[in-house]
Amino acid sequence: MPTIGQGAGLGGLTIASSILYAFLGVLLLLAAYRLFDIIHPIDFNEELRKGNVAAGLTVAGLIIGVAIIIAAAIL
Repeated sequence: MPTIGQGAGLGGLTIASSILYAFLGVLLLLAAYRLFDIIHPIDFNEELRKGNVAAGLTVAGLIIGVAIIIAAAIL
C-alpha cells in the first residue's frame, strides 16, 4: 500500500508538491490580475465594489483563462 510520501495518486505527485503547485498557481493568478489591473485604464476593484456585472465578468474571464494556462503549464 503506497504512503503519502511515495507519490501515490495525482499522477505520481506527492501531496507536498501538489500544495506547492496550488500555492504557485494562486500567486500567478494574483499576479496576472494585478498586471491586468495596472495595464487596463479601468479600476476593476472599484467597479466590483459598485456591483458592475460587466467588470465582474471581465475579471472572471481573466481568471478562468489564466487558470487554464497555468494548469496546462503545471501538468
